[in-house]
Amino acid sequence: MAPDENVLIRRIQELNAPLNAVAADIHPRLERLPGLRAVLCDVYGTLLVSNAGASTNAHPPDRAAAFRAALQALNCKVDAPTAERGVDLFNAVLASARADRQASGIEHTEVDVRTIWTKVLNELRRRSAIKLDSNESLTARVAIEYENRINPVWPMPDVASVISRLATDGWVLGIVSNAQFYTPLTLTALFGKKWKSWFAPSLCFWSYEHDEAKPGPNLYRRAATALKELHGISPAQVVMIGNDVAHDITPAQACGFRAILFAGDRRACRVGNASQRQVASWPWLTITHWPQIMDVIGKQ
Repeated sequence: MAPDENVLIRRIQELNAPLNAVAADIHPRLERLPGLRAVLCDVYGTLLVSNAGASTNAHPPDRAAAFRAALQALNCKVDAPTAERGVDLFNAVLASARADRQASGIEHTEVDVRTIWTKVLNELRRRSAIKLDSNESLTARVAIEYENRINPVWPMPDVASVISRLATDGWVLGIVSNAQFYTPLTLTALFGKKWKSWFAPSLCFWSYEHDEAKPGPNLYRRAATALKELHGISPAQVVMIGNDVAHDITPAQACGFRAILFAGDRRACRVGNASQRQVASWPWLTITHWPQIMDVIGKQ
């Protein structure tokens, strides 16, 4: 049974609530960037408030409790030890899948999380640990029920109005994101279907669809090729906006794009071990609030 996207979108809406961005100890660096025609954006930590992948977290999510709640939402009751074994199994299957991909020569691998959950749930069924039907719809629901409990998200302040204005002003907009099948659904849940009119579908590059994640170069190379072939836009006419120096800024610049660090949330902004002085001297600009992008690129 194929999943009903409307059901999945509604569950994402029900599982998330407003989140505040936390100011980062980084100053904006704003200068005009002339000659641009296109803007590429990251999603988690840039378009959305998110703590996914944070290296430090004072209150890490209780993954076993999240898995248990995810199954209970589907009328499948499990005890705490079974939930813990389920999370351990998920981590083991995911690590094995990534190792297999790396062995094939892909350094920064990505997998479709639905394949991982399918194996996990099948194994738990084999052990008679859960009573849950085996179908594509339920697997997608488990993934969404679990993910939105361990990584709640919400739009960054002012991001919708700014992106909408950029689209209205005629900018070519795209997305380059480490993502899963639920990422586009999440954008629909939180922004409505209008986000698809902001970002050209042909310029949205989701890692799960290409077997490779950032900071690998291939998502950026695909974006550069599409921009050139579909819009006649060269890399020098493109700016990438992202919250992670290693994943967003460095590989984007290596592809010939210009780059803007989004430092709008301390939990998500990742600059490695750089000091404030080093950040200020690096060869890219920094914004701390989405409306500042208009000071950098403005109208075409």
